[in-house]
Amino acid sequence: ADGINFDAITRDGFGDYSNHGLRTIGSTEYGVFMGTANPFFGTQLWRMYSDRDLSIDEEICDGGENCPSARFLDVDQSKWYHESIDYCLVEGLMVGMSSDLFAPQMSTTRAMVTTMLYRVAGCPEVEAANPFTDVPANKWYTDAVTWAAAEGVVLGYGNGVFAPNDIVTREQMVTMLHRYVLLQDKDTGVRGDLTIFPDADRVRAYATDSMAWAVGTGLVLGYTDGDVTILNSRGDALRSQIAALFMRLNENILK
Repeated sequence: ADGINFDAITRDGFGDYSNHGLRTIGSTEYGVFMGTANPFFGTQLWRMYSDRDLSIDEEICDGGENCPSARFLDVDQSKWYHESIDYCLVEGLMVGMSSDLFAPQMSTTRAMVTTMLYRVAGCPEVEAANPFTDVPANKWYTDAVTWAAAEGVVLGYGNGVFAPNDIVTREQMVTMLHRYVLLQDKDTGVRGDLTIFPDADRVRAYATDSMAWAVGTGLVLGYTDGDVTILNSRGDALRSQIAALFMRLNENILK
């Protein structure tokens, strides 16, 4: 029989070994992933896998010359985000901010997240008209935003405004991802209990169901603020965090 391994891994920089309480569980080709959460002790992601799983090509990268993120001077291969950044680079979901800088701690814009979703969708041909007056033609994000608007993935702020360069909030990002999952008919109906987070009342009404979906599926684990784990729904989403979420989205929800 295969040897069974049970590892504690942390994503988005959240979690500690005091966690308890099963929040989510999902099986993938890389093993069984379980998310635990507690409003007092934080959140954590666990992986249970057999020795046979170690033969999978996508073994843990050692940061050597074949590492996808090796060229980026600001990507620390010992950090929690290393695997997810490598994943997004290999899958073509993200690129660097320059030839040698990835900017993992940089806040992400609405245009960036929309473009990543467009890449997840396979960059389909765009035939719809651009509905936004602040999205110029021939920008790197124009097709992505136009596609997302046509599919109902993004709605904008009204009056023809999308604000592509605005920093995306965590609840905006989760709402975009949820709409795309609904578009793909991949919403299983699982919802998490937001009341375990002390700042649950900060989630705006439009994002409540999407945030409950993200917590229930393990897409969002929470944000450690001192001794308390919060949703931080109105906070910025960093590029390193976005990479982790898109890896989970692709591997645990869309497959």
